[in-house]
Amino acid sequence: LPDGSYCGCETAAFGGGASPLTWGRAGSFVGRSSQALYDDLRFRIQIYVDDPWTCWRGTPQRVRRMQTTLLLWWLVLGLEVSWKKVQHGTRVKWIGAEVGTDRCRSVHLALPEEYAEEVRVEAIELLTMRSAPARRLRRLAGRAAWFGGFIPAVCAMIAPLWAGIASATGSDGDRTTRRAGDGGAAVPIIRVSHALRWLVA
Repeated sequence: LPDGSYCGCETAAFGGGASPLTWGRAGSFVGRSSQALYDDLRFRIQIYVDDPWTCWRGTPQRVRRMQTTLLLWWLVLGLEVSWKKVQHGTRVKWIGAEVGTDRCRSVHLALPEEYAEEVRVEAIELLTMRSAPARRLRRLAGRAAWFGGFIPAVCAMIAPLWAGIASATGSDGDRTTRRAGDGGAAVPIIRVSHALRWLVA
């Protein structure tokens, strides 16, 4: 690292060792140093926790040479690359989604239909209730937030879910007295119905 501090790169190997903070710094270094190898018009990298995704531009021979150099750099850093998980092509699966490009320079993103359907069905079921356990809403909001990592507009759609959960559990300083059947905090559905309808849509 530029400041000379220890980051544990030799032990944190794409699934890191000592702590999330240590791996966060190491992963940041891996991403930045990898991007620094090439012009950003020829190569882009994105790392989600310990899952790198790269996009390349050039002739097949040039791309292969750049990829080889990148892999050698990772090996020099001491990273243990999971070779069985490596994918190569114009469409690859990355953290559950299919990402790809075509010759027209457009990017394609496909999210799992089954996952989207499960979120939609849960939102429809919650809309039929008067109030819902905060735990159940938190699970739904967490699942929908995964979509938000790819489609930023989803984060705005589910913000009312998080606000309702915070209010019911007292994390916003305004504890709601409603209780679910299991004794846990409950959220009035009318407060989050707009967000649920967005998820259904």
